[in-house]
Amino acid sequence: MFMDRVLRKEEVGSFEGVLKPHQQAKLPDGATVLQRAVIEHNLLAASKVYNNILFDELGALLDISADKAEGIASRMISENRLEGSIDQSQRLIFFNSKKSNSLVLWDKHITEACTTVNNILEILEHRHPAFVKEVSDKIK
Repeated sequence: MFMDRVLRKEEVGSFEGVLKPHQQAKLPDGATVLQRAVIEHNLLAASKVYNNILFDELGALLDISADKAEGIASRMISENRLEGSIDQSQRLIFFNSKKSNSLVLWDKHITEACTTVNNILEILEHRHPAFVKEVSDKIK
């Protein structure tokens, strides 16, 4: 996957321009092999960002119909190339993807920093209540 991000038409178009005719084979649904690969890539990239997404929104993101987006997602899930489930009644896809380690680590660091700041404030309030009241009154 290219940097875990959605590829835009302009990026794909510049690449498509250098393909030879035999590399632009059409699939039974009329899409080229490249178009199908980009749609699947973008679906995987979306699964890294979203916890869930409506078929209509996914179709708009992938620049295809909602029904086609559902079909591709369904096939990728059944082939174990995408972790998730589909709720057809709500027209919603739930992704079970593991968020990147850097995001988990970032969240952990933010939580630890906030907890540390709260602990420091509680200690200050306990040891120097007059000072905390004075500073608190100035902030308001």
